Amino acid sequence: MVQKNLTDLLSQLDVQSSNDEHSRAEATCKQLLGGGCSNQGEVFRHWLVALIKQDKYQKALQLLSNYKKIDEKHGNEFALEKLYIYYKLNIVDKFEALYKNIAGNKTNLDRGLLHIRAQFCFKNGDDKEALEVYKMLSENNGGHDNETELRCNTVAPLTSSPTLTTPSEIKADVMSLLSSEESYDLLFNYSIILVSVEELELASKVLNKAYELAITEGYQNDIDTIELQRAYLLQISGQSKESKQILKPLLERLVPGSPLHLVAKSNNLSFVDYSKFNTNFSFLLRELNQEKFYTYNLQQYSHKQWSVIQNNILFLHLFNNNEIHEKKSLLSKTLHNYEKLVDNVVLEPYKTQAKKLYHFALKSIQSGNQGNTIGNLLVAVQFLVVEKEYENAIRLCEQFINHDGYKKGEPSQFDERHMVVCSILFQLYRLSSRNTNINKLAETLNKLPTTSISEYARFWIHIGYEYLANGELEKAKETINKVLQNANNLSSEDSEIIQAVLSTGENIFDEASRLVEDIDVDELLSKGIKPIAPKSADKAPAALLRAQKKKIDIRKKKKRTMRAKKFLSKRENVKKNPDPERWLPMKDRSSYRPKKRQLGKNTQGGATTKKIEQSLDITKKTAAKTANAKSKSKPKSKKKGRK
Repeated sequence: MVQKNLTDLLSQLDVQSSNDEHSRAEATCKQLLGGGCSNQGEVFRHWLVALIKQDKYQKALQLLSNYKKIDEKHGNEFALEKLYIYYKLNIVDKFEALYKNIAGNKTNLDRGLLHIRAQFCFKNGDDKEALEVYKMLSENNGGHDNETELRCNTVAPLTSSPTLTTPSEIKADVMSLLSSEESYDLLFNYSIILVSVEELELASKVLNKAYELAITEGYQNDIDTIELQRAYLLQISGQSKESKQILKPLLERLVPGSPLHLVAKSNNLSFVDYSKFNTNFSFLLRELNQEKFYTYNLQQYSHKQWSVIQNNILFLHLFNNNEIHEKKSLLSKTLHNYEKLVDNVVLEPYKTQAKKLYHFALKSIQSGNQGNTIGNLLVAVQFLVVEKEYENAIRLCEQFINHDGYKKGEPSQFDERHMVVCSILFQLYRLSSRNTNINKLAETLNKLPTTSISEYARFWIHIGYEYLANGELEKAKETINKVLQNANNLSSEDSEIIQAVLSTGENIFDEASRLVEDIDVDELLSKGIKPIAPKSADKAPAALLRAQKKKIDIRKKKKRTMRAKKFLSKRENVKKNPDPERWLPMKDRSSYRPKKRQLGKNTQGGATTKKIEQSLDITKKTAAKTANAKSKSKPKSKKKGRK
């Protein structure tokens, strides 16, 4: 009887699964497992599929936890479903462990497994691996997947990492797509790539074509997505009015709180000119609906989109003086340290902040260059440059690169962090007129292995131009030649720059001087013509600092000489002997004369003369009385009174 009921339930399960009655399939699976069916792994897989079809991923995860014994015994039968649940919930550790286990047990991986792997890599920002997996799937398709959809997925990683291919390949693909009108999804992806590589005109053309094709198809969600991208493209092109004209009706028709509505609203609010002193950032965060953003997370946004959203919210919290929690991202760690270090981000003066950040970054560098040291350094340098403390900014950058052997001329490593710091150093040296330091840094970098040149070709082209600006033409050509020999996939713009340097002749500076040798400079200056300069070298920041320092030194020297003259002149005029009573109080000196007001006041504590003090002495009084008595011979006669 039980067996018959189980058979009926299993047949019913197949019918329900084929008819997409997923909620009823859940209940059936529960009954089967509760009744003790023999094929528990298969039934449990159907249950997970039913939950996946309903997008109940959290419930599916809870189910795996509740039925641990079935998972341990029959886990291989529904491994792909488990992997998909981990991918959708973005549980990185469990996904990686399970994928490694499945990939290790299989010689030929299933296409479904590879699709999940590629999507997981794209979601978590590993665009390189995602592109490689999708390319492998495209090359071995054999009619398994839709060609257009597969090509869209292959292009998707390039939207956030366009450097994984060359600009020439992107342009070639775009031109073929414009002529074929194959898919507006594909055109939309290519428009995002073109925006990333700053090909705005071509991006606009591609996006308009995608919009026309989407209108004919009639899918409103896709039309709205393309409209949002069009508004963004107009905004970064400087056409603010046209961008707002697209955003306003878009916001009216989108569902409030939807992923697209949240992005459109934030783009619309970005046109406002905010002030950290007057803007109510708490109200702004509420208007952006940050809580709703966090509910969507990576489920609705790509890794790059979510990073930008998070970074913007972090800055709003910073200027609102809210507590910033330290998370995995470099920006959150840096802002967390900055917020803890500074008392009030809005009100504390830049000079005080620069001082605190300088010492903090210095300690951070001394403890090691790993982690968020580069973040602390960049924030400190920004404040030091604002306060024009170029020497301290240079000292910080030099400490950072010297930590890895650059001081000895033996750099041990080179990555994006060092490239950023070296680029800043070149600019700071130029501001401080340290041309020798520029050459020294460039020579040290030239000792790096050629593998770094192939990876960061544009940075080495920049080094070549630094040499050229210092008049070191031979060294500039040598550096550029290295780039030409070792760099891969150079763009047409980079090739033009390289050829421009290599075609520069030795006599270019002589030719330039010959052009101006007949000009009478003194005559031009006498006529009142001002020289053309970067608002003149005298007004350059480094020159201003030197001139200011020189003026201060001259002023100090003048003050010192004047004080010395005054002091010596007093010493020469002193010829009389010092007063012997100089150690006595003023009132006890013989030369002391009281004021007229005090002469008639002989009250206790009042000022008295020597005469008065002597008259108050009792011993002197008695002696005076006896002397007076002897001198008197006749007593005085009494006067008679009136009768």
